[in-house]
Amino acid sequence: MESARGRAAILRESRVRLAQWIERYGLDCQFTASGLDYVFRARRNFDEYVAECGPLAELGIATEVIDGAEYQRREPALREGLVGAIHFPDDAHLRPDRYTAGLARAIRDRGGVIEEQATAIALLPDATGATVELADGSRRRAREVVVAMAAWTPRLLRPLGVRLPIQPGKGYSITYGPQPGAPRRPLVLKDRQVFVTPWEDGFRLGSTMEFSGQDTSLNPVRLGALERAAREYLRQPPPVDAALEKWYGWRPMTYDDLPALGPAPGHPHVWIAAGHGMLGISMSAASGQLLADLVTGRAPAIDPHPYRVERFR
Repeated sequence: MESARGRAAILRESRVRLAQWIERYGLDCQFTASGLDYVFRARRNFDEYVAECGPLAELGIATEVIDGAEYQRREPALREGLVGAIHFPDDAHLRPDRYTAGLARAIRDRGGVIEEQATAIALLPDATGATVELADGSRRRAREVVVAMAAWTPRLLRPLGVRLPIQPGKGYSITYGPQPGAPRRPLVLKDRQVFVTPWEDGFRLGSTMEFSGQDTSLNPVRLGALERAAREYLRQPPPVDAALEKWYGWRPMTYDDLPALGPAPGHPHVWIAAGHGMLGISMSAASGQLLADLVTGRAPAIDPHPYRVERFR
């Protein structure tokens, strides 16, 4: 529950700020505030999640429990056999690739510089700032450095004596173009833990949690699990040869499922923003605001205590 309270606080803050950022910076990322639905074919699983709706309400998270037959009338893309669904009306979804590209444009428009394909291999802090050493032998000097390197973050911080227990939880996705009979709303096929995210120009299946280190291969067994879930739930699952992209990524997982946000212990000019697990985009706006507040000495928008790096010491 302590972890859930911390997640709820940062997610609520981020949900509001995301919508503000998208409007303020003109981010063309297909942002849609239509909620999120968990759908179930297994009665026991459904009942267990319904029992959690009360504690979620205490955290300020609204839910609506929907009968299976009624939900199928709302979303005809799903096959018969649903026992129920849980609707989260305050959720939203977007295209993450367009969101991050839009943020990059907004940064450059305001004079920021983004160096791509520049591998950081070492961080050298001192009393007045920090120096980042790159793989090509060059260096970048700054008064303040924020390390936001997802699953690679511990590698850069370990030589500084900073313990950050982040493990890469490998997730997979399959992206499709427009498909007949595709779902119209974002779904979680909860019995299989597979996410279905619809966009204007297609949709994506995503899921799995594979702890295989920083393995760079595409595991066909994991991808097959996504396709099997689609066949089990969808009236018209996409053909096996219809994928536009099959992809993997390393989610930066912490054992309490909360990010590490704040100063690096013992290094006053080094800051950390990592460990967001499966919710990096969802927590991004609040994480950025909190780090900006801490670095500049402003009163933080949310309580930074749940995300402090020192909790891992």
